[in-house]
Amino acid sequence: MSKIICVASQKAGVGKTTTAVNIATSFALFEKKTLLIDCDPQGDAGDCMGIEKNKLSSDLYDIFMGKTSEKDVSVDSGLDFLKILPSRLNLVRAEHKLSLKPGKEMILHRVVQNVSDDYDFIIIDSPSSLGFFTVCAMAASDWLLVPLKCQYYALESFRHLLEVVQMVRHELNSNLKIAGILLTMCDNQNELLSTFSENDIKGIKDILFSVTIPYSEKYHNNSGVCKPFALDDIQSTGAASYFSLSFELMNIIDLKNRIV
Repeated sequence: MSKIICVASQKAGVGKTTTAVNIATSFALFEKKTLLIDCDPQGDAGDCMGIEKNKLSSDLYDIFMGKTSEKDVSVDSGLDFLKILPSRLNLVRAEHKLSLKPGKEMILHRVVQNVSDDYDFIIIDSPSSLGFFTVCAMAASDWLLVPLKCQYYALESFRHLLEVVQMVRHELNSNLKIAGILLTMCDNQNELLSTFSENDIKGIKDILFSVTIPYSEKYHNNSGVCKPFALDDIQSTGAASYFSLSFELMNIIDLKNRIV
């Protein structure tokens, strides 16, 4: 049975997709059978893994519409232990077409249950919003990882996300747990203390990952660089950070020591 992890944030530009693809890549390099589900109509996770979306014959939308199976849509990543369920812009149409269907928010849950026995980990990349597809991703997941950028208003956006988490737990998935908050684009947790007051972060200190993801000028200033850190330069600081994060995440899941 897979461990299913949703990576979610309502804020764009916080490293959400970067985190999803780097965790999936790390797990695959640890020889854990991993599936990366791109539940964002923009399809950025697929782009980062080198998928040419214009050459796809089917995608997550076709699964949602019952036109094909998960196994027929999954594509190779180039890594032995990682497959991808890609998305394209047509996924936007799914929300409208499913609007009158009872239990529509559980559609991704049914998808992951169909393949759960085939993988050790399933990573879901959700859109930068708190809309339908993010709710579907949370409803399908055991664990939630929240990237948080060290900047003003970041904590407020997390509080909005937490409201959605509570709604999902109450109405759709009582087993959803927060694995942790990942600080991105900062070198250490001290930067959080310099950005926010002690009172501001009192409620989240216990769910911060000890690992932080440093800012990478190369990745932020070069739009042509999209691949996971470990596949671009396995000796880079970014690769090391995501390896450490992935070990910490596996430990949290194994110990089940985050119930928030």
